[in-house]
Amino acid sequence: FGDLQLFDRDGADITKYFTPLIRELFLVVLLYTIKWGRGISTEKLTEILWFDKTTDSARNNRSVNIAKLKAILDKMDSCQISKTTGYWKINFDEQLVKIDYSQYLQIVGGKREIDKQRINELTNIIHRGSFLSNVEYDWLDAFKSEISNEIIDTYLHYADSVAIADDPEFLINLANYVFYFD
Repeated sequence: FGDLQLFDRDGADITKYFTPLIRELFLVVLLYTIKWGRGISTEKLTEILWFDKTTDSARNNRSVNIAKLKAILDKMDSCQISKTTGYWKINFDEQLVKIDYSQYLQIVGGKREIDKQRINELTNIIHRGSFLSNVEYDWLDAFKSEISNEIIDTYLHYADSVAIADDPEFLINLANYVFYFD
């Protein structure tokens, strides 16, 4: 949420090493990994990033850019790109690598368990800004739309479960968050 930021094991910002294509490659593999667990197939990756290339050219472009991405990710602890399952995937240790999209999915995935603490956790995540606010890709639009709808639904679900008189100030803040994403 907000701008994409990556930090190496020493806390230095390594986002500057991402060219536009490597950033898109990283994001598509990461988001598919987190959202569906298995990653993204080579065919889908080619369709998204190298649709205008021949098969050989797409394979060469993919190989070169994956190698560049691996070199950047080597600067981080416990974060690598792999294709061990037949799908391109970003492997990371959730104890060492903090990804707010993953935290977000854990919160909105359990709507029945939404309480004020989890709403506050969601609010802390979205305070950084909308999802990948400065990044525009056609394939990303579906993610952004779904996230906005889930945030609105989660806030409305929680607001519906509490009495207005219990905490009117908090509910006004929730309404503002809904308007921000609507």
